Amino acid sequence: MTFGGWAQGWVQKFRVESKVTRPGEPEPIEVIAGSDGNIVYLVDSKDKKVHADMDPAVLGAKMRFTRQSMMTYFANPEAFADEKKSESKELKGPTKVGDEECNELHIGRAGNAG
Repeated sequence: MTFGGWAQGWVQKFRVESKVTRPGEPEPIEVIAGSDGNIVYLVDSKDKKVHADMDPAVLGAKMRFTRQSMMTYFANPEAFADEKKSESKELKGPTKVGDEECNELHIGRAGNAG
């Protein structure tokens, strides 16, 4: 998945290739979708068709899988604005998440929310 550009509350350019297996279903759903900032497309590899339009609705029900595959928060120019205004911020130091060493950050919000 790659994406970039932000306008009208959404990523403008993207390409997603993913396989999603829903609970209780044996076969994964393949999703190949993207946009060049103007045309949105969906590749239906099962039926060997490409659906393209200026309207993102062309993604149909697979729009949900496309959005879930993206971490659009990181493309948003206002990302982490709330966290930056928090009452307290504390770097706790390195923490293992699986095999990855990560920095643990604690954010204190008003009323102990979040």
